[in-house]
Amino acid sequence: AALLRLGAEVRVMNRTAARAEALAASFEGPVEVVTEPGSVAAVVQCTSVGMSTGPDPKGCPIDPAMLPRNAVLLETVYEPAFTPLREAFSQAGGLSVGGLEMFQRQAAAQCRLWTGQEPGAGALAVLDDS
Repeated sequence: AALLRLGAEVRVMNRTAARAEALAASFEGPVEVVTEPGSVAAVVQCTSVGMSTGPDPKGCPIDPAMLPRNAVLLETVYEPAFTPLREAFSQAGGLSVGGLEMFQRQAAAQCRLWTGQEPGAGALAVLDDS
């Protein structure tokens, strides 16, 4: 929703067409359902595929070769730090951001919103060990 408000083109992929359609329909604004990423600036991976405790820890939700090398991969899984998808994309020269970094930045933003203060450096470092 935030991306749409910023004027970004949003595309949705899912392992099943029905879920992709339902997700796209849940947004207030134009969201295109696609079967492959095509030419995109960023790919956000939001499945449990690749998660160490998930149903498919060694799997990739998409063939890494389908991802444009000039895109940024935002991997929401934070354990392991490098999922099979993130590992393959990074080895091919792609830029990626891991789930732990995303989680830490979200925590910092929440702290600012709730308290009006910046979290101390040590507060977010604690998350590295969790």
